[in-house]
Amino acid sequence: MRCLRNKIHINLFFTYIMSNFFWILTSAFQTVMTSNNGSAYIWCISIVFLRYFHLSTFFWMFVEGLYLFVQVIATFSVENSTFKLRHYLIIGWGIPLMIIILWSTLTANSSSTIMSTWLNYDESNLTSQKYNYQEKNGSDLEHLFNDDTLTCPFIDKNSYEWIYTGPVIVVLMLNSFFLVWIMWVVITKLRSPNCSSEDNNHQHWKATKALLVIIPLLGITYMITIYAPSNGSVFANVLQHIRALLLSTQGFAVTLPYCFLNTEVRNITKNNWERWK
Repeated sequence: MRCLRNKIHINLFFTYIMSNFFWILTSAFQTVMTSNNGSAYIWCISIVFLRYFHLSTFFWMFVEGLYLFVQVIATFSVENSTFKLRHYLIIGWGIPLMIIILWSTLTANSSSTIMSTWLNYDESNLTSQKYNYQEKNGSDLEHLFNDDTLTCPFIDKNSYEWIYTGPVIVVLMLNSFFLVWIMWVVITKLRSPNCSSEDNNHQHWKATKALLVIIPLLGITYMITIYAPSNGSVFANVLQHIRALLLSTQGFAVTLPYCFLNTEVRNITKNNWERWK
């Protein structure tokens, strides 16, 4: 259970837990908090953490793909290879951290509303902003300065969004390459000219099951969620439901075969339970 493969699985599962936790937390903040200095500040910080753990999920899926790729391709033992746990930790946690720091810094500095919304917020400043806006534009757009609305620069689309989305696309492309290469190697090894037609069908079924297990582990299903039309058509609505289903069940689809249905995990859990009783 303490092998490198399981340690990688644990880190991936942890990113699922934390990203979902901060998703719930940010939703709760947005629902119950108002636009005072402390509330908006906490909400913005939770969004940054949500982004970080969500991005870390993709990088740990890349680590899963890289580990499998090395395991299938390398002629030496994976445990003795140049890739150690510390290297995977740097990839899974370190690279997303650097990306998020760069993205959040540039986004915060480029936002024209950050100082007035959650850093230097007070009633006199807000009143002055309303008056100046009315003088310059000839109208009192009260909804732009709604006291009960949380505002954060990290939820708005901006020119720096590619810093976040670019690595995600690269990771998914690399994992797609890993998947194709791994399945080609697996099918080649399973195929034997001396096997009967029935045996070949059985081997193909084994390869198909392996494919179905690996696809969610590498996050290939996220490829479907990249394109998100917003024109309100039937196709857009169907795609939105598919995206919601895939994103909501991603963690379950991975943990089911690699944790809950894993024979090794179940035996260890059973033995620990018997000793505890």
